[in-house]
Amino acid sequence: MDEGRWHLHQFTLPDDLGHIRHGAVLAPLRFMSINPRITTTHMRDVLDYVTRLGQEASR
Repeated sequence: MDEGRWHLHQFTLPDDLGHIRHGAVLAPLRFMSINPRITTTHMRDVLDYVTRLGQEASR
């Protein structure tokens, strides 16, 4: 959001069923948009952005 392009935010979610790891607390990203002019290109761009953030964080 600081960059003024995407509104991504995290929230916590307990993994009660142990799909990832029993007792884990997950922090998924949520993409918020109510803009009816969002296109497939916009969605690809935000997915590329999130992928890049993940790659940078894993270095």
